[in-house]
Amino acid sequence: MGIKGLHSYIQQTPSLAHTKEWPLHPDSSPAVPHRLVIDGNAYVHHLYSGSLDWVHGGQYTALATLLRLHTSTLQQAGFDLLFLFDGPLPLHKRQNRLARDTEKIDRVTRVLQILDRTSRTPVGMGGQSPKLRHLFLLPPLALDVTLQTLRSLPGVRVSVCAGEADGAVARLARQKGAYAVSKDSDYFVHDVGPAGYIPLDTLHVPLDPREGNVITATVYHPSEVAAHLGFLAGHLPLFASLVGNDYIEPHVFEAEILAYAKKAGAAARQAGVDAAGGSAFGRIKATAKFVKQFKGWKKEEEVVDHVIGMLGRSAEERRALVESMRQYNPKEEDEDAPIASVPHRVVTAFHEGRFGFKLMDVVVSGSFWCTQFLEDIERESAWAVGKELRKWMYAVLWAQVTKVNADTEPVTEYIRRGDHLAPEPTIPILVPAHLQADPRRLLLHALHADTPTTRAMPPVHALLAATLRYLVHHAANSASPKSTPHKLANHEILAFVVVGLRDTQTHINTAVDTKPAQSPSRRGLHLAAQFQFVLACAHLLAQALFPGVDGRGEAEVKGDEEVQLALLYDGLAFHRVLALARDGTELDMILTSVGVERREFEAVMGAVEDGLLAAGEIEVAVGFGDAGKTPLKKAKTKKERAKVPAGVAQGMGGNMFEVLSFGCEFDE
Repeated sequence: MGIKGLHSYIQQTPSLAHTKEWPLHPDSSPAVPHRLVIDGNAYVHHLYSGSLDWVHGGQYTALATLLRLHTSTLQQAGFDLLFLFDGPLPLHKRQNRLARDTEKIDRVTRVLQILDRTSRTPVGMGGQSPKLRHLFLLPPLALDVTLQTLRSLPGVRVSVCAGEADGAVARLARQKGAYAVSKDSDYFVHDVGPAGYIPLDTLHVPLDPREGNVITATVYHPSEVAAHLGFLAGHLPLFASLVGNDYIEPHVFEAEILAYAKKAGAAARQAGVDAAGGSAFGRIKATAKFVKQFKGWKKEEEVVDHVIGMLGRSAEERRALVESMRQYNPKEEDEDAPIASVPHRVVTAFHEGRFGFKLMDVVVSGSFWCTQFLEDIERESAWAVGKELRKWMYAVLWAQVTKVNADTEPVTEYIRRGDHLAPEPTIPILVPAHLQADPRRLLLHALHADTPTTRAMPPVHALLAATLRYLVHHAANSASPKSTPHKLANHEILAFVVVGLRDTQTHINTAVDTKPAQSPSRRGLHLAAQFQFVLACAHLLAQALFPGVDGRGEAEVKGDEEVQLALLYDGLAFHRVLALARDGTELDMILTSVGVERREFEAVMGAVEDGLLAAGEIEVAVGFGDAGKTPLKKAKTKKERAKVPAGVAQGMGGNMFEVLSFGCEFDE
């Protein structure tokens, strides 16, 4: 979020903006390579929200393709790329995070209201519609797909930070003479070094020859921003903290500073402020006037003491001010302090992007944040279906970091309840003794996915089948009246399977592509969210089980294939195929439309249905024959259902990753 109003204020001063150009395929290599240190979280938000549909769910293959094209084009201009991503949430940002997530719940409500009034949505509406653009929510797997994709690209370096990435981006840009690239007004304050700061929305990368062959960007220098405001660059952190940022609310010092500006007479009238309040621009101008009085002061501590004395503030408020200022100049040796007690192999995997930041959140603060995405707000949170997987995950994590009382130490989950976020203590599952020495078996057990059929499947097919088996089982056995969708219908499972097997190298043809894009139903949205959240939880559990394994050379791993999450879901394709399947479209027509071989479909669908169909956990709503829709099959009554053998209910599913049957881990 940064400093409210500062970005717009600076945009109104053209003299602070410097346009730079870099040709693609330059005639000669630069004497000093161009370097970009990029805020990875801001990068994926910017790239996704400006290009891809999100209302229907993640367009993950398209995202991976866009990432490859965008980074390769930057490299063609001679740029050396380093991406830094946020790690676990700092404790002092918890209230800020609660406020943001609550605001995102409101966004979900507003999107649903728009969709309820719309029967048709043009393709790409989620990314391009003015009505929805400002309500953007990043799809659940987008960050994981981004990390997987960037790690696979030659010449691209990736690192996950022990806290927020802002400080590390600024420090490394300064040390390497690189441009800092992000989309946060805090970078007008950070000391980013001589190259300067590039806002992402000014970075134009031509992805098509028709767009030209030159990369352009606008560069800003914090020292020039400070000079324009009338004080030394070293006082920018004080200025930002007094104006209000992610650490101090704008109202904390506002009244006294506006009163000070009012006393300045002509300067106050120019700023357009009074003692009662003012606009963001007025607050910026008034604060700049206030800070300007310290222009000759060089000792930060003396300045802070004088400010606190002038404003009549407490020792606690002084500490808050100092802490806020410190965020703009963190010490390098302190960057890993939050994870200093975590085992080295886990820390290494974490920095490399193979041990998720959500896992590290659990390790360092005992918290798990259920991020918000589009779902039926009147139902139980779509994250709820994955709670059992997370309980296994917490037990495994406590064991990894040798937590005392690992089986009783709760993790606080922040999960949506109605229209607000609620903290819920969650106790880990007690890991059975016979599974403690066999992580592959434990993973299968946790996923209800231990059938011979699934174990024999290729890793990506096994992942798809096991995710669906888990979702089917828990949906059918949910005790919550608000949970949805109760049982999954066979045509809904079919849609997930078909989309997970789709040929990503070809375009969807007539049967799907020409069908008008309908506004997705609330049930369809909730199903899609549940599937993606279960897949996210399974991904995290696999990372927790194998934190020190990178799939490349470890003795305990037999292969080196990594399951790419981007292959397993496509929002637009899912909702279109779901509509076709619900209408009873001929199965072969559906399969042909997305390039799926019937043999592969039957193998995965059979692995999903194995045992669950006979147990009555799947609703048979649509029959699929050669001629299309057949009469609905009557669902079996409880008395007619085959009894499930004692061990089957706990061992449903299949091999989720090659790591389970062939030894390949799920994520590097």
